[in-house]
Amino acid sequence: PELVVKNWMYANSIHLIDFVLLFGRGTIENIENIIPFSENYILTKIEIDSGDIVIYEGIWNAPAPWSVVVNTKSKRWEMRPIEKLYFQDFTSRELQEFHLDDLDIVYKPGLKVQAEEMLKAIRGEKNTMPKMKDALDTMKIINKIYNI
Repeated sequence: PELVVKNWMYANSIHLIDFVLLFGRGTIENIENIIPFSENYILTKIEIDSGDIVIYEGIWNAPAPWSVVVNTKSKRWEMRPIEKLYFQDFTSRELQEFHLDDLDIVYKPGLKVQAEEMLKAIRGEKNTMPKMKDALDTMKIINKIYNI
């Protein structure tokens, strides 16, 4: 059972942990488990050398969609569910939807662009596809968060 749980973290958490490296500016300096992983919950603080702080909260078997929230001095950006983007200006209480590209309405958001970038990578053309190093970096973060 323990091995299944550990593998499950990679299968179900890796794409959300990727956002730490995508949105966090700089290099991770410290990962502190505020509430260590238990059967259904974990709360972790990730400090980045730019001063950015990431709070990772994992709640399993609960009625909430996956989400990512980024707060800056002037805006709050919210992806809830992660396929949609909303923003809130500093002086406002209103959450506004960021309108998706038509491609993201016809296809699952990001899927067509991802497929096009993959074709570029296969052809050896310049592309924006993540590299193996990116996946390994994310796996190292998962290892630290979940003490694997």
